[in-house]
Amino acid sequence: MQVVNGLGMLLYQAAEAFKLWTGKDMPTKEIWQALEQKYN
Repeated sequence: MQVVNGLGMLLYQAAEAFKLWTGKDMPTKEIWQALEQKYN
């Protein structure tokens, strides 16, 4: 069984909420790279 950490879901849910609140796109690529460095 393969296990995933859920960081992608966290990031893209946050990105959608950010867009709803601010009307701006979140820099998901840069944030994803930072998350991978910290948690992988």
